[in-house]
Amino acid sequence: MNSYSNKMLLLLLLLFNRVQRIFVHLYCL
Repeated sequence: MNSYSNKMLLLLLLLFNRVQRIFVHLYCL
């Protein structure tokens, strides 16, 4: 609805994706 809230959701999604990738790399090590 709000463009601001949409941007926040998108940023949270990107952040979660990045953190997940980092955890996967740490787990592989």
